[in-house]
Amino acid sequence: MTIAKRLTFLLAVPLAVLLAIGISTRLEMRQIQESTRYMAKSRVVALARIGDIARNYSEMAIYTRNSITEPDPALRMISQKKADAARTEVKRLLDDYESNWVGSIRGGQYLKEFQSISSEWMAKMDEVKVLAAEGRTVEVKTALLNDVSPRGERLSQIINEWTHLNESLATAAGEKALASIEKSKRNQLISIIGAFLLSGVLGWLTYLKIIKPIQALQKSVETISKGDYANEVPFTTSTDEIGALARAVNVLKDGASEMAQQRWIKANA
Repeated sequence: MTIAKRLTFLLAVPLAVLLAIGISTRLEMRQIQESTRYMAKSRVVALARIGDIARNYSEMAIYTRNSITEPDPALRMISQKKADAARTEVKRLLDDYESNWVGSIRGGQYLKEFQSISSEWMAKMDEVKVLAAEGRTVEVKTALLNDVSPRGERLSQIINEWTHLNESLATAAGEKALASIEKSKRNQLISIIGAFLLSGVLGWLTYLKIIKPIQALQKSVETISKGDYANEVPFTTSTDEIGALARAVNVLKDGASEMAQQRWIKANA
């Protein structure tokens, strides 16, 4: 291999290592960004949506009960309008959550269960309003106790479990992001140490394959210049530029040696 090829190889290897480190860091940073984005834009918003659903459901329940129990007709009408508005908002929030913020299979199950039971709760409350309008007080109390209240309790339980699920998902996403950051830091440290060691190895190879031969040839030329032709010129068998230079030095040494011998013969004659 020629010196040019060796130098090209010695330069290409560190560049390839640096490129690999850069690509690896880029991929790890993308993973960190995705984990952070999932936590910040998905689960945090999902928690806010569940809070909005819980708040509007509570308002709907309160105003619906007021529309039944309030003795003043005008106040009953106001409560009914507010209950209808809250019901519309609950449906909108549930549809929005289903379209954008489910995030997990279990979360989808909680959503479906909440939609089903809340629909049943609304239907039962509509029946109770009819019974209340007809003055069937006993049946109203029975329906509230047996049909409405159990469903309301289950809805509250679903909200709590649903909230805890999204909190755990957000926590897991945060932990994953932190783990990815630690992994990236560790990988970068390993890469830097590896690049440092590789640079040392390549430097040593450069010394052995290029610098040391040149130093040996320099010493050989200095020896020849002092009139010492006994030592062999090193690296004459190399096939690269160092070998060509060594063979040229050897030719000069042989010529100088022959000339010196001829001067000695003339001087002695």
